[in-house]
Amino acid sequence: MSLIRTTAAAAALLTLAATAHAGPMLNQPIPAGATVEDFSSFHGAINGKSVLGGLGTFTGTGTVYREGSGESTLQGANNTVGYWLVSGLSAQPFSGTGNWLNFGNGQSAVLDFATPMAYIGFLWGSVDSHNFIEIVDAGQVVSFRGGNGGLANGQVAGGSGDRFAEQYFAYSGQSITSLKFRSAGTAFELDRLTTVNAVPEPGSLMLVLAGLGAVGFVARRRKTIGG
Repeated sequence: MSLIRTTAAAAALLTLAATAHAGPMLNQPIPAGATVEDFSSFHGAINGKSVLGGLGTFTGTGTVYREGSGESTLQGANNTVGYWLVSGLSAQPFSGTGNWLNFGNGQSAVLDFATPMAYIGFLWGSVDSHNFIEIVDAGQVVSFRGGNGGLANGQVAGGSGDRFAEQYFAYSGQSITSLKFRSAGTAFELDRLTTVNAVPEPGSLMLVLAGLGAVGFVARRRKTIGG
């Protein structure tokens, strides 16, 4: 890659890095190139679990449930369509597949990211008013609650009742370092946890450009001396 092309690419990154955070975004397509965690690699307690290919680690209480295997039962017409239910505890998000993550009454967990993220998202099943999210973005805490700010409790996806209510929640930020989930009621269910890495900070990009300029100068000088 030439220095000119590198500079153009870096300038584009600078533009992205300067964009202020925005959110929430609801029911939008998952960005191309995003990392998606479907919780298929494990089930049970999440404390200390690494997710997103090592990009994040959970600390706290919560459980990954799985379809069948004596852990959940299929609900629906003739048990051929529907969702999986852990009786009295949790229901799989209506359009979810496979395993899903649940926070029961009084449970919470923090997902710390190994590197800052520019985007986080997840399929939020049964968007309840006792579901809470706290996002640490550029050192500031941004909070959301089911039933507020467009996060409607009871949005019907495929039937009547809260168990069919879901939204794909997403948040675009500058430097997201952690994400906290908390339930103050029966359950907070989610699936398809999604992230996109943050672009370098403008200051870091300036250092990169300065370094590239120095490398180019040295290379030209050596070529001149060598004839």
